[in-house]
Amino acid sequence: MVSDNVVPNVGDEIHFADPFKSCNACTHQVTGVTIVDEGMWPNIPCGHPASYRDLCPSWGPVDGCSCERMLGYVPHPSVEQLQVSFP
Repeated sequence: MVSDNVVPNVGDEIHFADPFKSCNACTHQVTGVTIVDEGMWPNIPCGHPASYRDLCPSWGPVDGCSCERMLGYVPHPSVEQLQVSFP
């Protein structure tokens, strides 16, 4: 976690706790980003300099995915499916 008083350096990686992020270029799971000088930061692990999207509308750092409880169904792939990719 990056605190408010620490400035990340080029080449540093920021890793996400939320496992339900997907690369907009290839749909693979995004676990973080690598900081670069300019442009979009490359996604980890695919390396695409593309944006990513949050797939789980209810993910939180305490309970994780609570879609089943909050929505009554899960509108996104499982972490296992996302690690492989989905169409």
